[in-house]
Amino acid sequence: MRLLVQNGDFVEKKHPDLNLLIVPEGNDMKQVFATRENEVMYVHYFGYAHVNTVIENVVEKIHQE
Repeated sequence: MRLLVQNGDFVEKKHPDLNLLIVPEGNDMKQVFATRENEVMYVHYFGYAHVNTVIENVVEKIHQE
């Protein structure tokens, strides 16, 4: 799945703990759109962390809800 949005191309990634994970492709901007069952989370991160770190934090937070 490839989405064209205002900030560029986003791609769907696979994660065993999420139903849907979409992140920007080839972009320094760290954004994550994730779903798990009836929960949806969108994160727009400003900082130096790698996007994989942001994804793992999203997974941890979405499991807490």
